[in-house]
Amino acid sequence: MIPLRLERGASFGMYVHVPFCARHCPYCDFTVAVVSRVPHEAYGGAVVGEIERRGRAHAGQALRTLYLGGGTPSLWSVGQIGRVVGCVARLWGLPPEVTLEVNPEGVTRERLEAWRGLGVNRLSFGVQSFSAPVLRTLGRAHSPEGAFRAVALALEAGFPHVSVDLMHGVPGQGEAEVEADLRALAALEGVDHVSAYELTWEPRTSFEARRVRGMLSVPEQDAVVTLERLQRAGLGELGFERYEVSSHARAGGRSRHNEGYWSGREVLAVGVGAHGLRVSGGMAVRRANTRSLRRYLEAWSRGELAEPSEEERLTAATHLGERLLTGVRTVSGVDGAALRRRFGEGVVELVPLFERWASRGWGRVFDGGFVPSSRALDHADTLGLDALQHVEARWGGEAFARFGLEQVVDT
Repeated sequence: MIPLRLERGASFGMYVHVPFCARHCPYCDFTVAVVSRVPHEAYGGAVVGEIERRGRAHAGQALRTLYLGGGTPSLWSVGQIGRVVGCVARLWGLPPEVTLEVNPEGVTRERLEAWRGLGVNRLSFGVQSFSAPVLRTLGRAHSPEGAFRAVALALEAGFPHVSVDLMHGVPGQGEAEVEADLRALAALEGVDHVSAYELTWEPRTSFEARRVRGMLSVPEQDAVVTLERLQRAGLGELGFERYEVSSHARAGGRSRHNEGYWSGREVLAVGVGAHGLRVSGGMAVRRANTRSLRRYLEAWSRGELAEPSEEERLTAATHLGERLLTGVRTVSGVDGAALRRRFGEGVVELVPLFERWASRGWGRVFDGGFVPSSRALDHADTLGLDALQHVEARWGGEAFARFGLEQVVDT
């Protein structure tokens, strides 16, 4: 067995979590803070302080992307967003992709112009649907018309990249609702990215509680698959390529930030509830910030960083397992050269696995890596589990055990 080693990457991404929301969507389990008064200045100071202090660990690396997510980052004042972007630019320079998540309500020409002036060049709209009944079920505040108008304004404002989130598998949703989404996208020609994902019934959410009480019914899986296929076919006709299981882009519209996650790039994650990854001393360190806004702000008022809710040191094998799990979900697949740079020559022992997949028509082996076929994306979980079993057999059980897996469906 050739051992693995773990080397630091040349570049990283940054994620800033902005937890503020006007309301808590019933299906959402993200870290959010529904507040009557947003602590703009205090949160900005704490975020900038965390960037300056924890960013020292990324000295010498190039910043590839900056992503402000939430929550509803567009609720945060333009001045504080500018404060964060300015801090990042001072320490690393402004990265080529700067994304701001936006809810359709509250979008104005003035705010759009201000965001562009700060260097934001990509907006990600949490639309979820252009159908009024679906939006009501999801508890969203905007209307289909309002969502369409907000996205159209962003395109008029000249943002080079605009993404729209769409959801399927919502109770009561049918083909007519999915077709309404596709008609709206057809009319918004400048949108270059769509995140199209299935509703997940998360524990401890209002949706899950209502399901348990019989107030909401989970759609039959066959019906969900039908809607997903209809959605995917429609997106293809509109010129969107499926480049990851749930991500579709027109030419030049792929999310560099998300591609960084899928390729195992390090992420400096700051703000309440943010999750990041750093490679240091031959280990991958995964950190999750506290989910408490109060603790986060109180700690910084004392000039301290809040204790993380979780900090875990991953072995090279565990990190490799995660890299394979995400890689087989993308059309780019698992880059053999990148694996060798990160883990050393030991990854040659993955080639028999890749050759077995190729012999079954799941894709092709290339430069010691693997490029999945488009058909294989629909079986990404099976390939990922198979990969974890392979890692376990060669480098120990920790990677496999981490995911709580007991058996793998043979491909």
